[in-house]
Amino acid sequence: MSSSSSEIPSLGKNIDGEFVESVETQNFVTYQVNKQVQQLLSEQQIAELVRSYRVGRNREIPTSLAASVQLLGECIDRQLKSRLSSTDLDFLYLIKNEAFHGLVLARQGLLIESIENLNATATRLQEVSLSEVSLSKETILICRSFFEAAAAYVDYKCQRWNRAEKRLLFALEIDKLLEQEYQYSLFHFHQIQLIHNLIRLYSRFNQEKAVNIANSVVKYLIGKSQELPILGSFNSSQIITNHPELTQILLCQFVGEIGLLLAEKESKTARHLLNKFEVWKSLSSVSCGKRLYKWCKAKRAFLECQTDDFINLSSQFLVEGHDATAFTILWYAIVVDIMCFLEERQIEALFPFREEVLEDIEEWQDCPKQIKHLLLRGIFKEK
Repeated sequence: MSSSSSEIPSLGKNIDGEFVESVETQNFVTYQVNKQVQQLLSEQQIAELVRSYRVGRNREIPTSLAASVQLLGECIDRQLKSRLSSTDLDFLYLIKNEAFHGLVLARQGLLIESIENLNATATRLQEVSLSEVSLSKETILICRSFFEAAAAYVDYKCQRWNRAEKRLLFALEIDKLLEQEYQYSLFHFHQIQLIHNLIRLYSRFNQEKAVNIANSVVKYLIGKSQELPILGSFNSSQIITNHPELTQILLCQFVGEIGLLLAEKESKTARHLLNKFEVWKSLSSVSCGKRLYKWCKAKRAFLECQTDDFINLSSQFLVEGHDATAFTILWYAIVVDIMCFLEERQIEALFPFREEVLEDIEEWQDCPKQIKHLLLRGIFKEK
């Protein structure tokens, strides 16, 4: 008697005589699971997901948020101009511009030219330090901080992890001195930016450390802790309260780094790292953290295979749009998760949507390279 398509194939035996699932059985179970998922997703959910993606893809978040990415540099510049002489400022901006040029060369992949540029800048700094040129000590310290941050990036691009780490830690010590001894209060935020750079560095070779540091910084930014990792205890309440725009940008940056890190990991590792980033559960009580909380909740639903919650939360997040400052990484990261979900579940009703996303990728000018790589190379299939 022939078996019907609804019957489960029989179990086979391995060489030890134990019953095991045959390949046919495994395929049958996978088919049944995928079929159940498709039945669980309503046509309304599918339509809302597609609509949310299309609306969010074209929606621009108000420019006030996007423009505030430059706010930290502008605030620091104002503080410097109010404190330093014209001679100090001229030299400072010379070093700052040279360091930035070296950083740009590294971003373009011109590492030899970048190293040569920064070597020349280092020589200039050394000569001024030993000369009788009348520059304030704080000017030399500020120049050194900017230089070390740029040089650390070049080391990062050259995969010289230890050198990059040492430079960033040295720059942090300089900034701490500038804040505490010279009362450059806004260098407090520059220190947090340097810690952000450290997280990017640790993401390359010590992901758990990167997540632990990010968790501590976010706690600090939302007032749940008075300690910054690496730097120790601070009374942050006043400076954080007085600069809510900067705090919001920094929060987005740190959660964005977590989003990028998790997007590149298979589910078991990503679940473990998200559990380490436990501060996300507190973001819902912070005005500027509500949308970040929504993303983290959607990520957890994806990793725990909570289909309804994942699809619904993803739709809510996508429809709100993105910009180059705040939510770009998280917006694209959730698209990666949706594509992984579609690949695993083989939901036929969403096949046209999958093709639409793949066609859109070339138009994503602000999409991180790692995210494009995941989608175009099909790495999401391995998840």
